[in-house]
Amino acid sequence: MAFQNSVYFPAFIIILYSITTTVISVKTSFQIELEALQTFKKSITKDPLDSLSNWATKKHHCNWTSISCDANTSNVIAIYLGEKKLRGRLSGSLGSLSHLQVLDLSSNLFYGPIPLELGNCSQLLQLSLYDNVLSGPIPSVLGKLPNLTYLDLGNNSFTGSIPDSIANCTSLEQIGLSSNNLTGKIPLNIGNLASLQVIVAHTNNLEGSIPKSIGKLTALRTLDLSLNKLSGVIPATLGNLHNLTYLNLENNFLTGSIPENFFNCTSLEQISLSYNNLTGKISSKIGNLASLQFFIAYSNKLEGLIPETIGNLTALTALDLSGNQLSGIIPPSIGNLINIQTLHLMENKLTGKIPPEIGRCRNLTKLSLYSNKIEGSIPSELGNLRNLQDLALYNNKLTSIIPKSLGNCKLLTTLQISANQLSGIIPPEIGSLPSLEVLFLQMNNLTGPIPSSLTNLTNLQQFSASMNFLTGKIPSDIGKLSSLKKIALNDNLLSGSVPSSITNCSNLLDISLSYNMLTGKIPQGLGRLSNITFISVGSNFLSGGIPDDLFDCSNLKP
Repeated sequence: MAFQNSVYFPAFIIILYSITTTVISVKTSFQIELEALQTFKKSITKDPLDSLSNWATKKHHCNWTSISCDANTSNVIAIYLGEKKLRGRLSGSLGSLSHLQVLDLSSNLFYGPIPLELGNCSQLLQLSLYDNVLSGPIPSVLGKLPNLTYLDLGNNSFTGSIPDSIANCTSLEQIGLSSNNLTGKIPLNIGNLASLQVIVAHTNNLEGSIPKSIGKLTALRTLDLSLNKLSGVIPATLGNLHNLTYLNLENNFLTGSIPENFFNCTSLEQISLSYNNLTGKISSKIGNLASLQFFIAYSNKLEGLIPETIGNLTALTALDLSGNQLSGIIPPSIGNLINIQTLHLMENKLTGKIPPEIGRCRNLTKLSLYSNKIEGSIPSELGNLRNLQDLALYNNKLTSIIPKSLGNCKLLTTLQISANQLSGIIPPEIGSLPSLEVLFLQMNNLTGPIPSSLTNLTNLQQFSASMNFLTGKIPSDIGKLSSLKKIALNDNLLSGSVPSSITNCSNLLDISLSYNMLTGKIPQGLGRLSNITFISVGSNFLSGGIPDDLFDCSNLKP
């Protein structure tokens, strides 16, 4: 009996101890979270919006603002403190919140490193530290977060390389590392992140080649590696990314050609490849990208023809192939791009004529074809582009007349057709463009007078028709051009006097009227133009001296 009692009594103690331990354990779990949050609060030195004002022990911490708890266990599962203007260091105490699933501290002023203790938050699903002033390396312990689906560390001051351990976070769907000071290579094992849909790592100093393993990320929708120092070729494995909609590789040091199977990514909507060293031709397979809206590849070394199949891209709103070495004609199929708004093909080696079919692109707002070898006339069909705002055709070999139909483009703000071989008169219809701010007609073979209708252009800021064969007088009411800053009519055959109304153009900076046949005196009142910096009226038949008031213009260059 005594033996039985001696056995029974310790058992009772063990059971009682177990119950006591459980009670203590529950309290300890609560206390751990409470203390972790209090320590976190103490690490915040500025709270200008009083976002943490009710973080007090009088309330259960599950009732504190920006805290979410599990309804059954009362464990903290989320902290939402984005855009609160908080300042302080990130406390390692956050690592004690073992049930934490969401930590959003984005758009604040947290500084210093990411605490290594965050690697203990094994339940973490979302970690957003975007837009702070955090620094130091990205800790490899983040690779211990197997459930992490969303990681955004963008817009901070992180240094060092992207840790290889990130590839252990196999649940990751979105990763943001943009606008930091990251160096080194993109991890070769990034292809392990089979669920990854978004990679945004622009504006860093990443170097080396784009890993071929990226081609394994078949769920990927967005890939932005722009503004880095990446080199090597665009891997052909990108052609496996059939769900990819957005690709931005601009501002790197990429070489080689655009791979053929790249155009198998038929879901692509935006492609940006500008400011690289890409060579070779644009494949005719580009016509397969029926969903493409933006194709931007300026400032490369692309050569060959613009494929006729470009006309298949009827969803395209922006096409910029400028600053390359493209040759041949502009394909007439361009006219099929009924949604195109921006068409930039300038600074290439294009020949042939401007296809009149461009006149079918009724949504076009910007058309730039300058600095090519385009010849023939300016098609009158351009007058159908009623939404056109900027037209730049200068530095080509265009001939014939300026079509009067351009007067239909009422939204034009910039018209630049200088440095061609255009002849005939300046059509009076140009004076019916109420929004026009820049009119460059210089270095052509234009004849006839300056139409008086141009004085209706009250928004005109720059007007140059120099180095032509213009005759007649400068319009007497040129002073109506109240916004005019620069006027250049030099090297023509203009006669008559310098209109006195020019002194009403109070914003004038620059007047160039030299090398004409102007007579009379330089008008008094030019000295009232307080902003004037340059006046050139030499090589005319002017009489009298320099008006006294010009000597008061302190900005005037000798």
